[in-house]
Amino acid sequence: MERLRNFVFLALLAVLFGEVLIVFPSRVDRSQDHEKAPPTPGATVPPAVEPTAGPAEQKMKGIHLVESQKGNRDWELFSEEAESNENGATWNLKKVKVLFYAKEKMEFTVVGSQGVIDNKTKNMKISGDVTTTSTNGYVFRSQEVEYDAKARHIQSPSKILMQGPPDKDGEGMRLEGQSMTVDVEQSNMVIPSDVKASRE
Repeated sequence: MERLRNFVFLALLAVLFGEVLIVFPSRVDRSQDHEKAPPTPGATVPPAVEPTAGPAEQKMKGIHLVESQKGNRDWELFSEEAESNENGATWNLKKVKVLFYAKEKMEFTVVGSQGVIDNKTKNMKISGDVTTTSTNGYVFRSQEVEYDAKARHIQSPSKILMQGPPDKDGEGMRLEGQSMTVDVEQSNMVIPSDVKASRE
C-alpha cells in the first residue's frame, strides 16, 4: 500500500513538472507568435516612427537677442516673430527693431517690417519701409538696409530720404541720395551720390 502511494505521488509530480516545463513555455511561444503574426486583411497598421532627416524648422514669438564682442554690446534685436530655415543657418524675422551700440552707447535704431539674420556671421538684412534713426535726431528712410557685423557698417543700396532734426529756423534739412553707409563704431553717415538737399 505504501509503495502504491509513493508511485501515485511520483506520477503526480511528473505531471506537474511536465505542465510547468512543457505546457507553460508552449503557451508563451503561442502568445509571442500571436504578437508577431501579420495583421488580418483590411486591418490598419500604424506607421513606423522614424527620425527626421534634418533639424525641423522652428518658430518663436517675442524675440530679444543681444550680441556682444570683446565685452562690449554690439546690438540688441527685437522681433515679433522668428522662423528658422531647414538647416538653422538663418532666421527670418517679422517686425524687426535693432539697436546698434558703440562703446556701450546706443547710436542707431533700425526698424523694418521683416528681416533675415545669419546665425554664424550675425550679418543682417532688414527690409520693408526701413527707418534708421541716429541718436542726434537724423532719420533715414529706405526700402532695405544690410548690416555687416565684421565691419560694423549699416548699408543701403537703394534710394535714401533723410530728414534732419529741427533747429531754430524750423524743420530740419531734407536730403535725397543714392545709397548710404553708416559706420556704427565712428557714428557717422555717408550718402555718396545723387545728393539733393532742400529746406522748407
